[in-house]
Amino acid sequence: MPRIWRQLPWVQGILLMVFIAVPWYLLAEAKTPGFLDYFIVGEHWKRFVEKGWEGDLYGSGHAHPYGMIWVYWLLAAFPWSLLTLGLAGKLFWKVKVKQTSLTLPTLDSEWLSYLLLWTVAPMVFFTPSANILWTYVLPGLPAFALLLTELLFMVWHDQPVNKYLIAPGLLIPLIFLFALPIVINVANNNSQKYVVEQYQQSCRESGQEPNCQLFYVFNRPYSAEFYSSGKAKKVEMHEIAAVLNNNNRNYFVIRTDAIKEFPPEIASKLNQVTQYSAYTLFSQTN
Repeated sequence: MPRIWRQLPWVQGILLMVFIAVPWYLLAEAKTPGFLDYFIVGEHWKRFVEKGWEGDLYGSGHAHPYGMIWVYWLLAAFPWSLLTLGLAGKLFWKVKVKQTSLTLPTLDSEWLSYLLLWTVAPMVFFTPSANILWTYVLPGLPAFALLLTELLFMVWHDQPVNKYLIAPGLLIPLIFLFALPIVINVANNNSQKYVVEQYQQSCRESGQEPNCQLFYVFNRPYSAEFYSSGKAKKVEMHEIAAVLNNNNRNYFVIRTDAIKEFPPEIASKLNQVTQYSAYTLFSQTN
């Protein structure tokens, strides 16, 4: 093992990592029971072995084409991703086509290799995964910023700063700042937290809490399972008639645009409790 690896504080570093991370995980599990199963087992195992796993994006799991993570990188790093591809092409043209030599100190070569590997590591790792989020490219973006700086210096170190390159760097953060509230609102609308809370409140007010049961018609988002601590169940339309006769206080959640699919004999036995985003919560009439 190289000397530099032996000099790293492996034991102290691991203990520090455990000291920082473990309390946070324990607090998260205490606050929202089921978090460890969702995050450790789901995000780090089921995401890769179960195609179409429904644990991400607040329950809207999507089976993307393999390699989609690279498209996400192009978008997340835009416009600098396109600029980098152009710079890489320019350097390739100089070296391979025009036979121009690029003289780099050994240290610079090692540094650039390190930045390149750091940049592409998230994309390489998630290329075989179909269930991905665009945020998975973020760990490599700091390295990408440094790598782009080095490339710009290599190509234009003897030229004045181009103001047209600076403008996108100022424009993109401003766009992100204004778009952030929209992104947060979309995420909240996809969550079932409010619907589950309304179900729990209605159940308590009915005085039949031990007999309450929550059903999602056609599809149960993962966040419904999460916020109900696994108690929310999925039911098909043809199964509802039997459920209504189980002597429990039943609640049904269905997408608002699918309410019309309730048969008249079923719809007459339901009362609307609340409507949130794309979903509506119903309770069984007494």
